[in-house]
Amino acid sequence: MKTILLISQSSSLSGGGEEDFLKLLKQLQKKFRIISIFPEGERVSEYAKYSDISLTVKGMVFPFSAFRLKSYVGFFIRNFRKIYKIYYFLKKNGPVDLCFANSSVCFPDLVPVVLLKIPYIVSVKEKINPVLIRKLIFIFYKKTSIKILTISNYLRNIISKENNLKSIEVIYSALDEKDYIKYSDKLNLSKIRDGNFSILNIGSIYPLKGQKVLIDALYRISSDSVTVDFIGQVVNHRYYEELKNLVKIYSLDRRVTFLGEMMRNDVIRKIDEADCIVITSKEEGQSMVVLESLLMEKPLITTKVGISLEIIKDGENGLTYNYGNPEELSNTIVKLKNDKDLYNRIAKNSKKTYLDNFNNEKSLYKYEEIIRNCLDSISKNNEV
Repeated sequence: MKTILLISQSSSLSGGGEEDFLKLLKQLQKKFRIISIFPEGERVSEYAKYSDISLTVKGMVFPFSAFRLKSYVGFFIRNFRKIYKIYYFLKKNGPVDLCFANSSVCFPDLVPVVLLKIPYIVSVKEKINPVLIRKLIFIFYKKTSIKILTISNYLRNIISKENNLKSIEVIYSALDEKDYIKYSDKLNLSKIRDGNFSILNIGSIYPLKGQKVLIDALYRISSDSVTVDFIGQVVNHRYYEELKNLVKIYSLDRRVTFLGEMMRNDVIRKIDEADCIVITSKEEGQSMVVLESLLMEKPLITTKVGISLEIIKDGENGLTYNYGNPEELSNTIVKLKNDKDLYNRIAKNSKKTYLDNFNNEKSLYKYEEIIRNCLDSISKNNEV
């Protein structure tokens, strides 16, 4: 039986990359000997359950948002101990036939993989900024990986253009639809309960996710019937305190709630209860929240980033606005709230958009097919 190493960038409860990693573990379980490496987090026990051998390492958030040399130097220094730990873990539990890295920010974990001459595939799920850092990371991937995958044409086009790479494959992420079936039969189009309008924002709390603009937008909406719930792990505590302070300054305490991390079933329930979903991110590869909104027929308001540019048609299956523009966002929210025909049209078209573009079984089969093809190619090269 071949040995596959799977590496995740996060073990938090909410997030598309984390869902993809868990589904891939389940898909490959018993078909291969599975070694997995993942950071500390709420999903550690789940990941370990579907692994033959696993290693938990210290979680470290890559500094996405702005170029600060000190932040990057600190990130690399903190990773040295983890790299050492992974190297000796793999030496002890090898040999490994192939590695699959679940995110482009897993590159520190891949240093010992390269040193041990383990072939690897990397799946790109995010747009790393600034451009200089992104280009340096992809020089590493171009020279050392055997295959690069990505989850949207948006990301593929950026990476291909910057790095002169032509063989990048796109595999859209998808949802495990059965998790949502129990909600799908009772969805109500355009029924805004009791005149209230409940907005849900899902994502880790840090500057790149841009939650501040939603609080600024809410302040511009005088109606107390419009409320916002934030779901997500606090990654940047300074930013979180800034958001809470802003809520206090704007006297929005009764209209804004921070719910923290939640279990997947609870997140799905909150989506079902919400009137609309708002995405505020500056960058997204493929937000699972977009897919959840579409499948559950919840009108989506999103920044013009990532996969939203590929599948969201403004006014038809969602609404878009420019990142960081609270006035535009507040006007869009009010428009959706007051225009029942618009609300109905978006909700009605949402599920069709999901079903036309995404399929969980096909996505997982494609990942497995690529892994098997790479293993076959490696075996043939070794024979030569």
